[in-house]
Amino acid sequence: MKKIKDIMVSSVHTANENETLNEVAVKMLEKNVGCLPVLDDEGKLVGFLSETDFAGKEKLIPFSRNHAPQLFGKWLNEGGIEEMYKNAKTIKVKEIMSTPPISIGQDEKITDLIEKIMKYNIHRIPVVNGEELVGIVSRRDLLKLLISQ
Repeated sequence: MKKIKDIMVSSVHTANENETLNEVAVKMLEKNVGCLPVLDDEGKLVGFLSETDFAGKEKLIPFSRNHAPQLFGKWLNEGGIEEMYKNAKTIKVKEIMSTPPISIGQDEKITDLIEKIMKYNIHRIPVVNGEELVGIVSRRDLLKLLISQ
């Protein structure tokens, strides 16, 4: 029975929680990746940043049943999108990253991966060995199961 370590990608580009969004955007474009696991200064996985975090999210308006768009943790206004991107260059990764990070152990089963993908509706999951980041696995990596048979 295959395990996560059999299909994961072991070379992972990462971000540090104290990097700016500008630094991380450059890294993501240069490395042609859509996401980065986020590490603290001790190398511990503390979050996850994806290109989705640069596009805004629907958030519940406090004390309301309504949702409204937010970009970089600020409520989106129609005329100020370009200004928000300009001002976001100095925002630290830790201010907008997704936490806690959803991760999976390298010795877990493929069914565990599929359960997490469906439960959290995510495309990529950092792979850990204890607290150490050892890889990343994505929906695309499931294709390896087809061609390895």
